[in-house]
Amino acid sequence: MSKDKAGKTDGVRVVLGNTERPAAEIISHIRRNAAEFAGFSIKPADSAEPRIGQAVIEVRSPDGDIDAEKLRQVLNETGACMFQVDSVTKLSQ
Repeated sequence: MSKDKAGKTDGVRVVLGNTERPAAEIISHIRRNAAEFAGFSIKPADSAEPRIGQAVIEVRSPDGDIDAEKLRQVLNETGACMFQVDSVTKLSQ
């Protein structure tokens, strides 16, 4: 997920839409199908109340370096018809 420091963050909240699956199932699918996320912390967002058809997850990088646009691209490719990324927002530190 690395490139130059522009547009980088160590943690993001990702809202996944167009899904009926719970966040835990989506995270398991991501771990099985996207080697780019090896070593990343991916968990359901604690304080997020998803709308119907959404799941909200938090993603953190062990090296403090996430390219949000690359993350969006990889998640959309991995999600295929299971989910699509609605938004990616930087987590406050």
